[in-house]
Amino acid sequence: TPPHWLQAVFPCSSAFAPAHTMAPRKTMKRSGAKGVEPEAKKAKADPRFAGVVEALEQAADLPEGCRKMLLACIPHCFSSPPGERHESQAEAVRMIGEVIHSVEMVLRKAAD
Repeated sequence: TPPHWLQAVFPCSSAFAPAHTMAPRKTMKRSGAKGVEPEAKKAKADPRFAGVVEALEQAADLPEGCRKMLLACIPHCFSSPPGERHESQAEAVRMIGEVIHSVEMVLRKAAD
């Protein structure tokens, strides 16, 4: 048993509670395969944003990490009306617009 002064400092600590008063531990279910990470959940593609997604996927000069970040921002940024967007949403929309503009320029040069 702990010294009485320690119990006085930590009277509610479960470390000093008798074993029979403590809640039982929850056990974790383990899958059969060890070391296998679950596949990331994919969000349902919203058909309203298909053109924006396609344009971002066509941006050849965009680093993959940036592409993934911007693709992840699309549903969160474009679901809000422009006047109600948070500053970070507005910034993401601006960046997406720049990428779309650069894709448009590449396509125009290719068409000429």
